[in-house]
Amino acid sequence: MLKSRLKFSDLTFKSDSSGHIMRTRINFGSKYALSVIKESHKPLYEIGAMVNDELTELPGITDKDNTVRQGLTPDDIDFIIMKMHMISTEQPMEEDA
Repeated sequence: MLKSRLKFSDLTFKSDSSGHIMRTRINFGSKYALSVIKESHKPLYEIGAMVNDELTELPGITDKDNTVRQGLTPDDIDFIIMKMHMISTEQPMEEDA
């Protein structure tokens, strides 16, 4: 049986202690991860690409010379999840989900 693809709508965001930032992390095996955050005063999301738990510039995911990408819609994040799955060849799993 095929497992359904993880999508933005499946994500469970957790609030930080200040209540101003919602975040989640998606692991793609043990090497790759994607941090997704939403600040309460901003309408869009931002992501950080991680390789071996270090924020990393990742071509096709982040912009050149940046480890973080801002101004993303849920559809943008769905596309990034799919791209990270293709790069890693690992099933995405939300941390603590």
